[in-house]
Amino acid sequence: MYVVETDKERIKTRLFDKELNGDGENASPMLISEQSKKGERSSESSESSETKKMMDKNDNNDLSYSFQNDMSRVDIERMKSRFSHDRSYARREPFKKENLKKQPTMEDFLPPSIPWQESLYLTFPARFLVFGISAGVFPMLVDNISMITSNNDAFSDLVSKFVPGISILYGTMITLTLDKLYSRQEVLQDSIARESSILSMITKNFLTLPSEGYGDLILHGGRCIADQVKILVGQSRGQELMTMIASDPYESMVDLLDDAEVRGIEYSDSQNGDLTQGQLLSNCRNLLNQLVEIRATRLSHEANSLTVTHFQLINILTVLLLVGYTFSFSEGGVASSVLFGILTTTYLQFYNFANDLNEPFGGVYQIRRAASAVHLLKIKNKLMSHPSLCDLIDFENDDAESVI
Repeated sequence: MYVVETDKERIKTRLFDKELNGDGENASPMLISEQSKKGERSSESSESSETKKMMDKNDNNDLSYSFQNDMSRVDIERMKSRFSHDRSYARREPFKKENLKKQPTMEDFLPPSIPWQESLYLTFPARFLVFGISAGVFPMLVDNISMITSNNDAFSDLVSKFVPGISILYGTMITLTLDKLYSRQEVLQDSIARESSILSMITKNFLTLPSEGYGDLILHGGRCIADQVKILVGQSRGQELMTMIASDPYESMVDLLDDAEVRGIEYSDSQNGDLTQGQLLSNCRNLLNQLVEIRATRLSHEANSLTVTHFQLINILTVLLLVGYTFSFSEGGVASSVLFGILTTTYLQFYNFANDLNEPFGGVYQIRRAASAVHLLKIKNKLMSHPSLCDLIDFENDDAESVI
């Protein structure tokens, strides 16, 4: 209303000034007075129509704003799931600058600590509270509904046909949800375990090369490997995508191998009977090709989370099932109240469980990081033990607070 009142005053002032100045600067006081009255009457009619248009516009804006809020919330959830802000395939503490020279311990394989709010739904007090509230409310719901459905056989027949169909649909949603979420976590665990193990083999091959003639290749290759470890340990999916566009570590390593071939470095056989330098670099190229494919699979499944609409459908089906159960009773007894409390608690537990699985890097049911953490820690130890790289490698992120 404040905007409308402001525009009303602005319209009145503009129309009044127009009437005063319309016939020149030497208008008489009488004419000015008459023109002022005409201007006021004209401004009142224009003002009422303009005000009405403004109010209608504001009402439409309110509806549009409400719809945009709902859509923006969906967009925020979608962006959050796509960019995976909390993503980390190993604990970040061993890769901090002050811990680079320390040897790994069993604590480095543990999952990251989670806030207590994320595991609250698994505690007995939370479950008992949901059960107690739902069982206590059930008799009141039945009493209110019985006044509407009393002596109505047609309504009871409708409920008896309605609930089984909803139950089948709800069971289908449960099956699809769990199958998709478990498959996603399985693919993510397998992809990161393979990617980190192959990256560890590439690190070994690079560092096996002799420093003479391959110093630049070892130095820049080690930095590229450290950059990729930094991405997997401490950066979000969005940051990794932006890094791939600007300076992809895997492509940079391929460029290093290409540059070595262009410069015509001669690969001589090693004296101890190991693989030749040419074979080591050829193995690195083959392994890098595998890494690119595995990373593409990992990034695809990281973004393959269930949408907000999926969980909204689960909520709607849950409410319909509970309403159908309530409609099937004419009075709320102890047994029916206890069963209603158990059903409500079970449905809510499943919703929280599925929502937890939908966040593979947060909550209680996260992906298992031990396999990937072993290989990433091996890479760290290999790089830090090399005399040419130990003082040049850094695994901490300068842009850890990025909004991506």
